[in-house]
Amino acid sequence: MSQQDAIHILRLFEENQITVWVDGGWGVDALLGEQTRIHNDLDIALAHKDVPLLRSLLEERGYKDIPRNDSWECNFVLGDDFGHEVDVHSYTFDSEGNNIFGVAYPFDSLTGSGDIIGYPVKCISPEWMVKFHTGYMLDENDYHDVRFLCQRFDIEIPPDYDEFIQKEKNKMAFNVETSTPSNTPTPIGPYNHIAKVGSFITIGGTAGVNPATSQLAGEDVFSQTAQILESFKVMLESVDSDLDHVIHINIFLKNMSDFEEMNRAYISKMGDHRPARTVIGVNELPKPGVLLTMNLTAVTKE
Repeated sequence: MSQQDAIHILRLFEENQITVWVDGGWGVDALLGEQTRIHNDLDIALAHKDVPLLRSLLEERGYKDIPRNDSWECNFVLGDDFGHEVDVHSYTFDSEGNNIFGVAYPFDSLTGSGDIIGYPVKCISPEWMVKFHTGYMLDENDYHDVRFLCQRFDIEIPPDYDEFIQKEKNKMAFNVETSTPSNTPTPIGPYNHIAKVGSFITIGGTAGVNPATSQLAGEDVFSQTAQILESFKVMLESVDSDLDHVIHINIFLKNMSDFEEMNRAYISKMGDHRPARTVIGVNELPKPGVLLTMNLTAVTKE
């Protein structure tokens, strides 16, 4: 149901002196003053005395009862051949504001106001809208509505939604962020140097290239090893980490005869930190003159 469809129906009720309170998804978006998701129907609350006139007005426009197992005289759905549906909830208050018949709306729940693309409407109050979104089998739409309402009106999200909150946290924790700092060697392929998931960091294969010149730092394994670890230091600092938070390094060494010299440069940069390490001998590396490459796994400082 579009915004214009909802307004057309609400204006019909207003023109015929039927006071309605918008409930459900449209009620949430009216409180927010913007449409945040698609709505299949229009939920409304009204005094039970106005139900006969409402029925007459909608039936004149082709609306009919939509069969449901839970329909009764105070809660039913009317729909037309174009897919427009109105979910009706009626109530009766006594002179003291007590609900004595119908859907159990408390008197103070009918105090909200909002708008649908500028058209002013009465709606369920934010606090009660959140309360009404509890105590049944909840879905993603319910969580969407409650999350927006609680953020906008500074309301605590009910414990019923703990599962949804945890699911959202898990999704955020596994969001992959990739980057290549400008002061590091330019990747020679379609990749970024750094991938970060939560506090977990990986840095891909890196050669001993000086980022200032885009040339190898030297023709010897000591210079290239030191340059790689210096590049790692810069990359890790860009994602709130450092060499002391490295947990594993892979080294791909072209000549095993360079092992001791590589170790000497490695110790000069890593200091006393001794993460897990694997050294693999290889016959060939992707760039001429490259004597070794490294990749690593690290975590953030916190």
